Amino acid sequence: MMYKSGRKGVKAMVSFDEILGRICELFSDNVGEPVTPDQVGIESIRLSKDEIDYPGIEPETLPEWVIVHMFIFEDWSGYAVVDLKQKSLYGLGTFCLNDSSRGSGMVEPMDIEALQPIYRQLDELVGSKNMVKIFEYYRGVQVILPLYLYNREAAKQQIVKRYDGTNQAELTRLYGYSERGTRAILRNMEH
Repeated sequence: MMYKSGRKGVKAMVSFDEILGRICELFSDNVGEPVTPDQVGIESIRLSKDEIDYPGIEPETLPEWVIVHMFIFEDWSGYAVVDLKQKSLYGLGTFCLNDSSRGSGMVEPMDIEALQPIYRQLDELVGSKNMVKIFEYYRGVQVILPLYLYNREAAKQQIVKRYDGTNQAELTRLYGYSERGTRAILRNMEH
């Protein structure tokens, strides 16, 4: 990944809005058009200093735990590293997620046995190429997947919409409901 901009060293903390404003300025510089806060995805995560791997930020200079605010706009990602009380800013910057000149940074052939367990599982499920895509896109982000594939309310609406009087069993299987559950949804449709 190619890092385009960054600020390092401990700075007196500025507000989150000021950090977001600075990230938007960096994104704007990177893409050549104005980027506003409402166009930027934001995620924050608490990490140990040993998990920090951003240019110009030396983990040994950080407190034991930090908060990393992560920002995303199109193919660009941004970061800001602050202490838990959010009084000190240790660095911020942006980098391109889709830097084709550098590729994934993975060397072929890949050593599957040396992968983190979650990446090993993903490699088995979706193959190495797709695992690397997932790694590059979600790297450093904690992802929690819902228990069910379908949104329950949206599935209920689809059952009602698609029901033709003869396909109850098919809709039951498709949306993961029990037969009783599907009947209840269709009964409620009539009321």
